[in-house]
Amino acid sequence: MLFHKESKVAFLLTPRCGSTSLREYLEPLGFSYPLIRCEEEPFFRWHPTYEKCIEVYPNLKNYQMYAVFRDPIDRFISGLMFALTIKPLKLCTAKSYDDIVTQLFRWEPDRKLSGITEEIFTPQVRWLCAENVEPIPYYGFATRVHEITSGYNAGESRIARYNVTAASKFGPPSEAVREFALKRFSEDYEFGRRIGLLV
Repeated sequence: MLFHKESKVAFLLTPRCGSTSLREYLEPLGFSYPLIRCEEEPFFRWHPTYEKCIEVYPNLKNYQMYAVFRDPIDRFISGLMFALTIKPLKLCTAKSYDDIVTQLFRWEPDRKLSGITEEIFTPQVRWLCAENVEPIPYYGFATRVHEITSGYNAGESRIARYNVTAASKFGPPSEAVREFALKRFSEDYEFGRRIGLLV
């Protein structure tokens, strides 16, 4: 999360939804990145959910907050590709998305993970679950962010793209992987359809 105390505006940083790009753009505009601790490594939260932010900073209920929403299957595939780069997970032998799902989740949609891996695969609704949070569509989110920050002396600052998942050698996900994502992120699908971002 990044918040601007004077204007009472905050951005919740949903993993695999342009969060690094947002942080790089917003910090020079005076947005602060609070340290929210947790009991497991790395002992702080890179992407605290709305609930965790409010727990530590109750005044955020009075802020206008924003969070980027991404199509759940696109985000899931991006998360699987990012998980390949986390060496302790030992996923380098995976030859398909199905292999990664087998190793990480054992095909159990409710399986709990830990640390950064848990954040990557937590449903987006955890960041978008309150009335004071406006969802921003992932594709073209830079336009909306520029509108929101137009009064922050952003000038010609551009939002760079970081951690963009390269085209995968695995090709499109199998029907089994799509079904798994539908179950694990059922709340995201329901939310996206309700607000008109998914069909």
